[in-house]
Amino acid sequence: LHATTDPPPYRREGDIVFVTGTVKNDSPEPVHNVTLKGFLYTDGPQGGQEMVGSGIGWAVGDIAPGATAPFTVTAQLSSGPVPGPTTPTPAPKEFKTVQVLVDQVWADPTKSP
Repeated sequence: LHATTDPPPYRREGDIVFVTGTVKNDSPEPVHNVTLKGFLYTDGPQGGQEMVGSGIGWAVGDIAPGATAPFTVTAQLSSGPVPGPTTPTPAPKEFKTVQVLVDQVWADPTKSP
């Protein structure tokens, strides 16, 4: 299975980011209820990436071999370290790239692996 979000369509509402895309079943068997994880990144120190948010999503229902199904991942932007009692909460960081990965797949329990 693989998730497609290129280019990553998203909708932002404050600190919440809704990423949409499709997941394709590349296996020869039907799968059910795919769980996905999403990650939001910005440019980090020394040219690396810094994760500034994450979330989960689902492609609910059966997906036949070769078929695709839509998904939405809901991610929360973070604002960095937890502030102390006298420091204000920092504003969430902006993100530049989105990555969505398949996390779990339910296969037909009557079939042997």
